[in-house]
Amino acid sequence: MVGAEIQTTESGMEGNKHQLGATSEFGYLTLKQIIDVLKESIAKGTDYDVPKSLSEVLYVDNSKLFDVIPETHDQKLKPMLEGLRGELAKNALIFLPYRAESLASVDNVAIQRTDGKGFDGHSNIILTDKHPFFTPYNADN
Repeated sequence: MVGAEIQTTESGMEGNKHQLGATSEFGYLTLKQIIDVLKESIAKGTDYDVPKSLSEVLYVDNSKLFDVIPETHDQKLKPMLEGLRGELAKNALIFLPYRAESLASVDNVAIQRTDGKGFDGHSNIILTDKHPFFTPYNADN
């Protein structure tokens, strides 16, 4: 069982040094990109710490993103997030940046506070007995 931390990368010039793959804590990703990268990482996984399926992922930390956005103007994020949540481990939590508060009503989702110090669960956090649980953060209701 593992957790996943989602970040964006940027490329470009910083001073006279060319940077590729520098982490950015203020990037945007679509929910489809997040789901795709999780599935691609599992499909390519040869390392010992890569899960065999999404059902082995105990948390997905998106808090380093600026926001999670729809791919198209009319795309509904809530059903996509619920679908992802259903593929993760039984007790998995999804952590989102505060700008993604429109997704706060999905069970087992915690939204980062605007001050960046902690998370709030705006919906149910449901834990199933006899299944693994781990969270890197506290989530208050």
